[in-house]
Amino acid sequence: MLILCALLAAGSLQFADENLPGVRIGSVTPFTGQPTTNYLVADLDEDGLSDIILPDRVYLQRQGRFPEDLRISWPEADLDGEADVFGSALYVRTASLLRVFKRTEERWEELIERHF
Repeated sequence: MLILCALLAAGSLQFADENLPGVRIGSVTPFTGQPTTNYLVADLDEDGLSDIILPDRVYLQRQGRFPEDLRISWPEADLDGEADVFGSALYVRTASLLRVFKRTEERWEELIERHF
């Protein structure tokens, strides 16, 4: 316990307040013990930092912050469906279509478009 207190005192952390419009954190779900949210967390640009994916935009992280110029919109496409992330790819499924996107440099690249 004494070691833990010394580590906490020596390595103090600083937390900075940041406004992220659209991010919602709700009540804790009793089954999982986790809060309900309206976002996904993934490393879309493969820089080792977690990015926040909202229903209408993506916040890319740099040096522990989410700069205004890295708050980007979703791919320019009809994406009225359900979305998920696997690795650094964004999957969007509608009733008859599956589309997969990946973020490269300054734009979205469509990897797959499958009709079913």
